[in-house]
Amino acid sequence: MDVMFRTRRKANRYRNFGLLLFLVSCLLFFLGFETGRFVLFLVGFGFLFGTFPLFRKYNIWRAGAKGEEKVAKCLKSLRGRYRVFHDVVLPRTRGDIDHVVVGPSGVFVIETKNNNGTISCNGDSWSQWKTGKKGGSYKGKIGSPSKQAKRNAVLLANLVGRRLHTRFFVHAIVVFANKKVKLNIKNPTISILQPHELCGFIEDFRSSLSAKDQKQLAELIHAYSRYN
Repeated sequence: MDVMFRTRRKANRYRNFGLLLFLVSCLLFFLGFETGRFVLFLVGFGFLFGTFPLFRKYNIWRAGAKGEEKVAKCLKSLRGRYRVFHDVVLPRTRGDIDHVVVGPSGVFVIETKNNNGTISCNGDSWSQWKTGKKGGSYKGKIGSPSKQAKRNAVLLANLVGRRLHTRFFVHAIVVFANKKVKLNIKNPTISILQPHELCGFIEDFRSSLSAKDQKQLAELIHAYSRYN
């Protein structure tokens, strides 16, 4: 089954709504030309301008979807008894966890970013600088991916503790999927990787889960995953 992530579905909604407004504006321009009613041109321009923010949001969500899809493809290369879950939505939480991996080497939550430009990290402090079309640099918005991933790991660990009455450590990972990104990482509080490093990191991780624990964890997480 092909996976359509939440980010891809949201991008498609913005695109479709933008295309609808564009078609409506074209119809209004045509009617205005045919009838000579100037007001139809004005309304048409209003609809046309309304497409701009929709297509901007489409591009943002599409970029996020591409990153998640790239990481999901990489995770298919995991060898052995690994279960991979996508778009995991925990109860009473906002947002979702991009990917969760359960296997012999442990439990991992993965936060995927598809940002480009130069991204710097010192501990949990992050910054992003991008190059504009005219060559100038400007600061982008990135927040703190490491804090976000660690928060998701804690939320999942707490859920597991409540439901299975056993504590498991959940490892947090941030993956930067854009091949054009330049990373300057200092004193990271969690693992910061790129897609080609991900499977090897998980498989070589020095931890161990019994087959019974893996089964219990996978069954629990499956209930909150849109795709697996």
